[in-house]
Amino acid sequence: MVYLATARSGKAGQALEELKAAKFKNTEAWDVNVIDFILGRIDEDELRKRPLKGTWSKQEAACTAQFHIGQSHLIAGKVALARPALEAAITACKDRAFESSAAQMDLDRLPK
Repeated sequence: MVYLATARSGKAGQALEELKAAKFKNTEAWDVNVIDFILGRIDEDELRKRPLKGTWSKQEAACTAQFHIGQSHLIAGKVALARPALEAAITACKDRAFESSAAQMDLDRLPK
């Protein structure tokens, strides 16, 4: 979440460098897929296809993937791509309040 806060504040380059330098301990196995996506090691299609690992359910993985795909488009200023990703995140995250609420707030701020 520190990555998102830094990147969304206009410091995407700094956020990426900090993420690259971070040493992750006790990272949930599926979270590594999200980190690979953020760092550009895999694309959004690959992120969606990654097999489940650790304690993640299929729904949790779909929620997290769509949420971060939407966030990556917002950070890149790609509003047209962010909208469908955020809508998909809201649907996939119906049981995860944080991601669902955050995606809805972002969606509400987008120009129509």
